[in-house]
Amino acid sequence: MLLNRRNNKAGMILNLAKDTSGVKLKKYQALYANAITEILPSLNYYKYGEFGDLNTEFTNEKYTEVGKTLANNALYTDANVERISYKNTTFNEIKRSFHNVLDGLQRGKIQHTSMVECDTKVANYEDILGDPKKLEEYYKQKFQAKLGTFEELNANADLDIAPSFNRKYELYVERHGLPINGMFDSELLSRIVLELEG
Repeated sequence: MLLNRRNNKAGMILNLAKDTSGVKLKKYQALYANAITEILPSLNYYKYGEFGDLNTEFTNEKYTEVGKTLANNALYTDANVERISYKNTTFNEIKRSFHNVLDGLQRGKIQHTSMVECDTKVANYEDILGDPKKLEEYYKQKFQAKLGTFEELNANADLDIAPSFNRKYELYVERHGLPINGMFDSELLSRIVLELEG
C-alpha cells in the first residue's frame, strides 16, 4: 500500500515536470481560486473553535456551492485553465489551507472527547433524577455531608523534581505566545519541530 502511494506521488511529480505549458499547475490555481478561497474563512473559524462565526459564514448554500465547484470538472479542463495565470504564492496558500484542516481535525477530536464526557455526565444525572432514592442520596452527599475542620484538608508535599515542558512547546510559547483557545497552530509548531530535528 505504501509503495503504491509512493509510486502515485512519483508519477504525479513526473507528470508535473513534463507539463511544459504549466496547464497542470494552472489547474491547482483554478482549484485554489474557485474553491479553496471560498472556504478559507470557515476553516479559520473552525481552527480556532469560533463556531458562532462558522455557522454564520459556512451556510448550507456555501456548502452546496463549493461542493458543486469541486465536482464541476468542466472548470478544470485544459482549455478552461489555459487563460489562468499561476501565482507563485498559491502553493504556500494551499499548504496553509491544509494546516488549517489539520488544526480543525485536532479541534474536532478535542470536541468529540468533551462531548463524550458531557454525554456521560448527562446520562449519570438523568439516572439520578429518575430515581428518588438516588436523588435523595445525591442530595445528602452533596449538601448535607459534614467535612469536619478545614485543617484536615490541608496538605503539603516537598517536590525534588522541577516541572519541565517539551522543548517544542517551550519554543512555541517563547516565539508566538500562548496558543489561541489552548490549541497550538500546527504550521508554527511544525516549523519548530523541523528546526529541532534539523
